[in-house]
This record gives sequence, structure tokens and C-alpha cells, in this order.
Amino acid sequence: MDIEGNSLGKAEKVLNIDDAQLLAMGKKPELQRVYNTWTLCAYQVMISASWSCLIVLYSTIFDVGGPASLIWATVVVSIGQTLLMTSLAEYCSIWPTAGGQQYYTQALATGKLRPFLSYLVGWAIMVGEISTGSSCALNSAQIIASFVQIAHPNVEWKYLSPILTTRKVMDDLVALQRASHWSSHYKFKSEAIINGIRWLPGVNLFGAVWVVGGGVAWAIVFIAMAPKHDAEFIFTEFFNNTGYSKNGWVFVMSFYNSMYGMVGTDGLMHLVGSTTQRICMPEEALISRQVEEMKNPARNAPRSMIYSMILCGVMSWLAAVVMMWTAGDWNAYMTSPQPYMSWWIGVTGSQYGGGLFCALVMIGINFFVIVGTNSAGSRIVWSMARDKAFPYSEYLAQVNSRLGIPLRAIGFVVVVDLILGLIVLGSDLAFQSIISGGGLMLQVSYLVPVLIVLVRGRKILPSRVHFDLGKWGYIINVLSVSWSLLICAVYLCPLYVPVTIPTIDYMNWSCLIVGATILFPGAYWIFGARFRYIKEQNSVMDDNVVVIDGMAVGGMEAVRRNEGARNFDAEKS
Repeated sequence: MDIEGNSLGKAEKVLNIDDAQLLAMGKKPELQRVYNTWTLCAYQVMISASWSCLIVLYSTIFDVGGPASLIWATVVVSIGQTLLMTSLAEYCSIWPTAGGQQYYTQALATGKLRPFLSYLVGWAIMVGEISTGSSCALNSAQIIASFVQIAHPNVEWKYLSPILTTRKVMDDLVALQRASHWSSHYKFKSEAIINGIRWLPGVNLFGAVWVVGGGVAWAIVFIAMAPKHDAEFIFTEFFNNTGYSKNGWVFVMSFYNSMYGMVGTDGLMHLVGSTTQRICMPEEALISRQVEEMKNPARNAPRSMIYSMILCGVMSWLAAVVMMWTAGDWNAYMTSPQPYMSWWIGVTGSQYGGGLFCALVMIGINFFVIVGTNSAGSRIVWSMARDKAFPYSEYLAQVNSRLGIPLRAIGFVVVVDLILGLIVLGSDLAFQSIISGGGLMLQVSYLVPVLIVLVRGRKILPSRVHFDLGKWGYIINVLSVSWSLLICAVYLCPLYVPVTIPTIDYMNWSCLIVGATILFPGAYWIFGARFRYIKEQNSVMDDNVVVIDGMAVGGMEAVRRNEGARNFDAEKS
């Protein structure tokens, strides 16, 4: 029987335990699994781009804490975010679905809070992912603008604005094209469609190689050519140009710099649970293919999450050391409109060589990050649309039968991304307000499911055969919640005080983003979503939990669906 209870032919019953688990969670297997542990890890390294995020914040680093704060804050942030992702990895091993934190909240909460909290968490993820993609596209535009201003100081920004906006549009449209290109020219052959989808991990792997390779190239060039600072400067020099009187608080505020490269660490969770798309052929050849987006996600996804966090943390720390070692005449660079562009040009001694080197590496990284965040954002949109979280959810929840991807959800994310980018034409401050809240919204989405487990007690979790924190679970969860609350506080505080007109661009406008994320989705919740969102599903924490291959899953229809799911492997053999 399929998800609607229709009779299946013998060939269509060849489903594995990953599909059975999604069926039991009330999710129809629709997308294709083509990832393994390391390609998904590469995806996460690609979208984190941790070393380049530090370079983008060159001027902020020397104002908020300086070299010593960057070095030691990176260690603290890496440990804190790894603990937080470890908590979420445990839930991912139980419920490997594209909803990620949104589904964990749905599964863990109770009563009337269950749908509302899940709904808000889903919106928070979506806002965070889209904001991240928009900020990267804007950064590409800023790189071009700063290079032109340095090379051609007589060129005014107002003439560049339409060009750079077009550049941003091209970034996003190319990202959309990438999602469908690999299979679009295989229109009539199902086997070729499957092979096209298999290219996606390779693209992500190439993106990871670009990110890591770009970092290695940057490090080699700067170590060879830049004037060096000594170890005392790197590890002990502290700067406070923020207006805050307490240096201890400034050190905490410096977490903002290191966090920029560790935001979006949930991206891979939204790619692990989307499964098989049936390819329809003549009746005698009807098949159900096992092209898996990730093989055995309950086991492999938590590993990818932990491995990628460790890799990102190590890259961030090494980049911080190299960056401070080769910072050069940072006081002079700070007077430039784009300090890190001046830094690259100053170190290489060539206006065009250094400028083009910076543009090639950084814009390439931004492109791959946009691709990655749009992929993750589209998966959460698709997942929420399946639960009827939006107007026209049925439209957004459709998976393209030919390409095997949620093309409408991808298009929706790109359109919203473009709209946010166009705001820069009217107000840089308005755009900065949007992207500054992205990190906070993602952090809130990480916090909620872990906090629910602490409030209700870890005894509510089903058995975890693949990734169980065991006796360390409570301690790790407490540390995760404490860390996440601290980071939320950092995001809500201004980097500079007092806030005046000259420094208003540095204000953390996250409170406005939180308000907007509650106000607009809240209005739709009152008038529409509360009557439709996840009404057909129960929490997997309720009594009707079933076990498939040592995995506890459930939902209102779990028991009925499991009657067929528990026999899938038997049918295969």
C-alpha cells in the first residue's frame, strides 16, 4: 500500500527502512537521496565558509576585541556551536526529515503549543536561510563596488547601483539554474534524470573544494608576502573601540565576529530526510528507484553534523591566526570604505592583482553559499508547505516529477531573496536590518527543541540506537541552551554605543526581525494556518509510537502505515 492506501505492484514495494521511517512519520517519500556522510559534510563546510566570513568582518574585528578576542572567541564559539549541534544531532538521528528543527519541535512539544511553536520555528529557519543568501549576494556587490572605487575613484556609486543589483539578480538566478540544469536536458529518460540528480553532491563537493582551496591560496599568498605581527600581538592584543566600558562584555560581544562563520550549521539537516521520487514508465516497466539523498540518514546525518562543525571550527581558528599574523598596517586599511579589499591590494602590492584575487575567491565562495542556503531554504519551505503552513501550500509542496526537486519552493526562495536584495536600492540600513536578524532567527530555531526537551525531561525521547548522548545528554543540553541564550543576547545588543546617526549602521536590528517574524506569520496563523497546519498528524511523543529497525517513530497514522512499512525489507528479500 502507498501513502494514500493505493495498491502497489510488486516492483513498487521495494522500499528501504529510510522510506518506511518517513511514512511512519506521516511524510510521503518524494525526493531522491544522493548524499553520503562526506558529501553532506562538504555541503556544510561550503555554506559555512568560515574563514572568508572572518575576512569580511576585518574592520569590526579590530574594533570589537581585536586580535586576542578573535583568537580565543573563535575557540569558545566553536565549542559552543558544536555542543548545540550535538544536541540537535541526537534528534536528527530519531527523525531524519527535511523539516529539521521545525519537525523536532512538532514532535517534542505537546498540546496547543505543538503546532504554534513548530510553525514559528519553521518561519525562523526560513527567514534565517534567506537572509544569509541575500547577505552573500550583497557582499559580492560590495566587493565589486569597493574594487571599482579603489581602481577608479571618480566613479560614483549611484551609477554602479543598477549594475550591482543586476549582479545580485544574476547570482540568484544562476543558483536556481544550478538546481535544475543537471537533469533538464535529460527530459525523456528516467535513468538519466536519476544520474542528473546524482551530480548535486559533486557540485557541493566542488564548492567545498573551492572554499577550502581558496582559503589555502589566501593563506599561502599572505604568509609569503604580508608583513608579520608577533605572537604577543596575535594572542594578547585587545582593542575596545565600541563605547562599552567593560572589557569582559566586549569579549563576549566579539563572539559576533566568530559566529558569522558558524551560522547556518543546520543546513544539512534539511537535506537528509527527503526521499524517493517514483519515475513513471510504461506499465510493464513501472519502478520505484532507490536513489537516496542520504543513505541511512539516522546513522550518517549526526556524524556529518559533528564532523562538519569540527572542520569549520578548525578552519575558523587557523584563519584567525593567519589573519592576525598577516594583518599588516591595519590602522591604514581601516580608513578604507572596504578595509579587507584594501588589505588584499596592500599585501599583494598590485591594485588589479590583489583586487581581482579577492574578487575571484570571495565572489566564488558567495555563489556557492547562495546555492547552499537556497537549497536548504527551499527544503524547509517545501517541508512546511506539506504541513500547510502557507497560503497556497498545495502549490509550494509539489515536487517536479521530471526533475525530482521541489522546483516551486526553490523559485519561491529565490523570489523572496531578490525582493530583499532590491531593498538596497532604497535603503542600505533597511537591508542591513534584514540580514542582521538572520543569525538570531537561526539561533532561536536551534534553541527551541533543545529547551523543550529540558523542560519536559529527556525521558520523553524515544530510544536512540544510532546516536545517543546517554548520561552526558542532560549536561550537553543545558550547556547548549545556555550557549544559545547568550548568543541571542549578543545578537540583540548593538556593537557600538551610544547609538548615534554615524554608528546606526552597526546597530543589531534583530529585534525588528524577531517582531516581523512573529507579526506577519502570526497574523496568518490567526486567520488561516491554525485551522490547517499539521492538523492531520499527532506528535510522535504520544502513545502511538512504533519501532522500525530499532527506530521509534509515530504519528496519527503511524500504526496503520507501519503494517506495510515493517514488511518492506521482507518484500525486498
